[in-house]
Amino acid sequence: MTEATKPRSEETIEQGALSVVVADDVKMIQTATAAFLTRHGFNVVGMASSGEEAVQLALKHSPDVVLMDIDMPGMGGIAATAMLREQAPRTRVVGLSFCDDDAIIAKMIAAGAADHVFKGDIYGELVATIQRVTRQRLPDAGMPGNSGANTSLISD
Repeated sequence: MTEATKPRSEETIEQGALSVVVADDVKMIQTATAAFLTRHGFNVVGMASSGEEAVQLALKHSPDVVLMDIDMPGMGGIAATAMLREQAPRTRVVGLSFCDDDAIIAKMIAAGAADHVFKGDIYGELVATIQRVTRQRLPDAGMPGNSGANTSLISD
Protein backbone atom coordinates (compact mmCIF):
# COMPACT_ATOMS: atom_id res chain seq x y z
CA MET A 1 0.00 0.00 0.00
CA THR A 2 1.50 3.33 -1.02
CA GLU A 3 1.30 6.48 1.07
CA ALA A 4 -1.25 7.86 -1.43
CA THR A 5 -3.64 4.94 -0.88
CA LYS A 6 -3.38 4.70 2.91
CA PRO A 7 -6.62 5.74 4.56
CA ARG A 8 -6.36 8.53 7.10
CA SER A 9 -7.92 7.77 10.42
CA GLU A 10 -10.52 10.12 11.87
CA GLU A 11 -8.08 10.69 14.76
CA THR A 12 -5.37 11.89 12.37
CA ILE A 13 -7.76 14.26 10.61
CA GLU A 14 -8.96 15.74 13.91
CA GLN A 15 -5.47 16.10 15.45
CA GLY A 16 -3.70 17.91 12.63
CA ALA A 17 -4.33 20.50 10.00
CA LEU A 18 -5.86 19.12 6.85
CA SER A 19 -3.35 19.07 4.00
CA VAL A 20 -4.24 20.64 0.67
CA VAL A 21 -2.76 20.97 -2.82
CA VAL A 22 -4.02 24.00 -4.76
CA ALA A 23 -4.11 23.51 -8.54
CA ASP A 24 -4.95 26.55 -10.66
CA ASP A 25 -3.21 27.97 -13.71
CA VAL A 26 -3.91 31.57 -12.64
CA LYS A 27 -1.05 32.34 -10.25
CA MET A 28 -2.98 35.11 -8.45
CA ILE A 29 -5.89 32.75 -7.65
CA GLN A 30 -3.48 29.98 -6.66
CA THR A 31 -1.52 32.24 -4.29
CA ALA A 32 -4.57 33.97 -2.79
CA THR A 33 -6.32 30.64 -2.22
CA ALA A 34 -3.24 29.16 -0.54
CA ALA A 35 -2.90 32.21 1.73
CA PHE A 36 -6.61 32.07 2.61
CA LEU A 37 -6.38 28.37 3.48
CA THR A 38 -3.27 28.88 5.59
CA ARG A 39 -5.00 31.65 7.56
CA HIS A 40 -7.84 29.22 8.22
CA GLY A 41 -5.55 26.52 9.64
CA PHE A 42 -5.01 24.32 6.59
CA ASN A 43 -1.57 23.01 5.61
CA VAL A 44 -0.95 23.87 1.94
CA VAL A 45 1.60 21.26 0.85
CA GLY A 46 1.84 22.24 -2.81
CA MET A 47 0.67 24.49 -5.61
CA ALA A 48 0.27 23.35 -9.19
CA SER A 49 -0.44 25.13 -12.48
CA SER A 50 -1.56 22.08 -14.45
CA GLY A 51 -3.29 18.76 -14.01
CA GLU A 52 0.01 16.94 -14.45
CA GLU A 53 1.61 18.93 -11.63
CA ALA A 54 -1.42 18.40 -9.40
CA VAL A 55 -1.21 14.63 -9.83
CA GLN A 56 2.56 14.62 -9.17
CA LEU A 57 2.15 16.71 -6.01
CA ALA A 58 -0.76 14.60 -4.77
CA LEU A 59 1.20 11.38 -5.23
CA LYS A 60 4.24 12.92 -3.50
CA HIS A 61 2.45 14.52 -0.53
CA SER A 62 -0.75 12.43 -0.12
CA PRO A 63 -2.87 15.47 0.77
CA ASP A 64 -6.33 15.19 2.26
CA VAL A 65 -7.71 17.42 -0.51
CA VAL A 66 -6.71 18.69 -3.93
CA LEU A 67 -8.45 21.87 -5.04
CA MET A 68 -8.56 21.33 -8.80
CA ASP A 69 -9.29 24.02 -11.36
CA ILE A 70 -11.38 22.39 -14.06
CA ASP A 71 -9.86 24.33 -16.97
CA MET A 72 -6.05 24.27 -17.06
CA PRO A 73 -3.57 23.96 -19.93
CA GLY A 74 -2.25 20.50 -20.73
CA MET A 75 -4.04 17.91 -18.65
CA GLY A 76 -7.15 19.64 -17.39
CA GLY A 77 -8.84 19.19 -14.05
CA ILE A 78 -11.30 16.53 -15.19
CA ALA A 79 -8.60 14.20 -16.53
CA ALA A 80 -6.36 14.86 -13.51
CA THR A 81 -9.25 14.10 -11.15
CA ALA A 82 -9.91 10.78 -12.88
CA MET A 83 -6.22 9.93 -12.58
CA LEU A 84 -6.17 10.80 -8.87
CA ARG A 85 -9.27 8.68 -8.28
CA GLU A 86 -7.28 5.72 -9.63
CA GLN A 87 -3.87 6.48 -8.12
CA ALA A 88 -4.74 8.24 -4.85
CA PRO A 89 -8.31 7.21 -4.00
CA ARG A 90 -8.17 8.56 -0.42
CA THR A 91 -7.41 12.10 -1.56
CA ARG A 92 -10.58 14.10 -2.04
CA VAL A 93 -10.78 16.43 -5.02
CA VAL A 94 -12.82 19.62 -4.99
CA GLY A 95 -13.36 21.12 -8.42
CA LEU A 96 -12.93 24.87 -8.87
CA SER A 97 -14.21 26.97 -11.75
CA PHE A 98 -15.80 30.19 -12.86
CA CYS A 99 -18.01 27.98 -15.03
CA ASP A 100 -21.59 27.49 -13.97
CA ASP A 101 -22.30 24.97 -16.74
CA ASP A 102 -23.98 22.02 -15.02
CA ALA A 103 -22.73 19.60 -17.71
CA ILE A 104 -19.08 20.52 -17.10
CA ILE A 105 -19.51 20.31 -13.32
CA ALA A 106 -21.23 16.93 -13.74
CA LYS A 107 -18.20 15.69 -15.74
CA MET A 108 -15.92 16.75 -12.89
CA ILE A 109 -18.08 14.94 -10.33
CA ALA A 110 -18.26 11.87 -12.59
CA ALA A 111 -14.45 11.88 -12.82
CA GLY A 112 -14.30 11.55 -9.04
CA ALA A 113 -14.52 15.03 -7.52
CA ALA A 114 -16.22 15.06 -4.13
CA ASP A 115 -17.66 18.52 -4.75
CA HIS A 116 -17.34 21.72 -6.75
CA VAL A 117 -16.92 25.33 -5.65
CA PHE A 118 -17.68 28.28 -7.91
CA LYS A 119 -14.63 30.59 -7.85
CA GLY A 120 -16.90 33.62 -7.51
CA ASP A 121 -17.98 32.25 -4.09
CA ILE A 122 -14.71 30.54 -3.20
CA TYR A 123 -13.97 32.30 0.06
CA GLY A 124 -17.52 31.94 1.31
CA GLU A 125 -17.76 28.21 0.61
CA LEU A 126 -14.27 26.74 0.55
CA VAL A 127 -13.58 26.05 4.25
CA ALA A 128 -16.97 24.40 4.82
CA THR A 129 -16.65 22.36 1.61
CA ILE A 130 -13.20 21.04 2.52
CA GLN A 131 -14.33 20.17 6.03
CA ARG A 132 -17.43 18.41 4.70
CA VAL A 133 -15.67 16.31 2.05
CA THR A 134 -12.96 15.19 4.47
CA ARG A 135 -15.62 13.90 6.87
CA GLN A 136 -17.10 11.73 4.12
CA ARG A 137 -16.03 8.16 3.64
CA LEU A 138 -15.18 7.13 0.09
CA PRO A 139 -16.14 3.72 -1.30
CA ASP A 140 -13.24 1.28 -1.11
CA ALA A 141 -11.62 1.27 -4.55
CA GLY A 142 -9.84 -1.97 -3.69
CA MET A 143 -12.95 -4.06 -3.17
CA PRO A 144 -13.63 -6.76 -5.79
CA GLY A 145 -16.07 -5.52 -8.39
CA ASN A 146 -15.39 -1.86 -7.57
CA SER A 147 -13.20 -0.14 -10.12
CA GLY A 148 -12.98 2.97 -7.99
CA ALA A 149 -15.13 4.79 -10.52
CA ASN A 150 -18.08 5.00 -8.15
CA THR A 151 -18.23 8.69 -7.28
CA SER A 152 -21.01 8.53 -4.74
CA LEU A 153 -19.85 9.50 -1.29
CA ILE A 154 -21.12 7.99 1.89
CA SER A 155 -21.54 10.33 4.85
CA ASP A 156 -20.37 9.06 8.20
